[in-house]
Amino acid sequence: MPVSGSGHLPRGDLATWVGEQLAKNAFQDIEHSNEELSVGWVEVDDFEANEFDVANRYARALI
Repeated sequence: MPVSGSGHLPRGDLATWVGEQLAKNAFQDIEHSNEELSVGWVEVDDFEANEFDVANRYARALI
């Protein structure tokens, strides 16, 4: 599988690895905090979902 940029693809289940990487940088709600800005990943079909626990929600091209 061709990859642009640097680094290597993991061995094993690519969809699981992608979900773990997305979850590491998932959007965090700041509603009840003093923060003014939050940046992070959300699911394509649901901008309020940031769990990435079901692969078919984020890995359509991978599965």
